[in-house]
Amino acid sequence: MREPNLDPAVEALVREVMDAVDDLRTARIRLENLDVSELLHEQTVVDEEFMSNLAAADIASPELRAYAERVRNGECQWRDIELLARPVPPEIVELKNSPNFVWRWDPEPPPPPSPPVPPTPRPRPGETVVGPSDWPDDFDEYPTDTPWWAR
Repeated sequence: MREPNLDPAVEALVREVMDAVDDLRTARIRLENLDVSELLHEQTVVDEEFMSNLAAADIASPELRAYAERVRNGECQWRDIELLARPVPPEIVELKNSPNFVWRWDPEPPPPPSPPVPPTPRPRPGETVVGPSDWPDDFDEYPTDTPWWAR
């Protein structure tokens, strides 16, 4: 219902206040339905977003902030922090040892270089190896195609 004699500016302010009251009621209902014990036992997955937010926090170590700057510049990725950050930020050790967090990035050293593959030796005269090197290069040795009507 709208009041005809109400100033429009006052009506807009009242609408804002009532919307805020509705938001508070919704938040209170959600809070009443929240199971706190479930929240306390739920593990947090450590991912790129989590690490970026942690590095942006006021309590972040200088090592973590320096590595975050390298990630922003595209020099490295968060999953490689244990391999590339020197010294390793103390937050990493705490996150990995905490039962409240799931650390999915295990440091994997780069694979060792594979030895060069030696070239395949050519068959010696007298050996019976069939392959591309044994195929004739001259087209005269191939049978000629006869048209279907001439067969």
